[in-house]
Amino acid sequence: MPVKKEGRFDLGNNKLASVKIVESNYTALKATLGLDIVDAGAAVPDGKAEVANNKGEAIAVGCFPIAVYYKAAVGGKMRRGIVLCAPSKADTAIKELIGKSFNGKTIVRAMPPRRVKYVV
Repeated sequence: MPVKKEGRFDLGNNKLASVKIVESNYTALKATLGLDIVDAGAAVPDGKAEVANNKGEAIAVGCFPIAVYYKAAVGGKMRRGIVLCAPSKADTAIKELIGKSFNGKTIVRAMPPRRVKYVV
C-alpha cells in the first residue's frame, strides 16, 4: 500500500489546509493545484495557521474538488479521480490539468464533479 504524505494548500491570510495524499499521484499536479507536499506530521511553517486537517474541512475553508478523468491501462475505460485545488488556482486549474499525469495515466478531461465521492 502506498505511503501517504501530507499535502498543504495555501488559503491566503497565513492559513493552510492539510490533507493526506499519495505523493506519486500528485507529483505532476503540485504546481497546477497549489499543493505543497511534506512528510506527515511536519511542523507548520512560522506565521501560518493550519485551519483544516482533512478533505471535508479543506473544502469548508475554501479548497474545491475537481474530477479528473483518465483511461485505464486494461480495457481503456474512463476512470475518475477527485483532486482538491487551492482557491488561488481556481481560475486556471481545470485547463492546466489536461495532459498531466495522475495515478500513472494521462488526464484527458477535468471538470467540477457531478457527484461527490472523495478518494485520495
